Amino acid sequence: MTGEFQIPEGLDSAARATVLRMDALIRDLNNRLDTPQGLMREHLTAARCYLVGAMPEEYKSTLQLAKALVPEIEPPEVRKRVDEFLQHT
Repeated sequence: MTGEFQIPEGLDSAARATVLRMDALIRDLNNRLDTPQGLMREHLTAARCYLVGAMPEEYKSTLQLAKALVPEIEPPEVRKRVDEFLQHT
């Protein structure tokens, strides 16, 4: 996935901040689906769509799937950023 994501109007400031953090992580993760980083990118992209689309249960469920992948993420600095993000969602 390339390019910038659109942030819809009407998001509250907390949701907007979360979306911006997710966008930064998504850009930094490998986009090959056969890697843990690629799978994490897919989870975060889906969670972003659910958050923006006002689907809170799907958002929470997708983030739980993402949390299970954290130990497999490389490099360590990206793993740390993803983990910190997920711990605060």
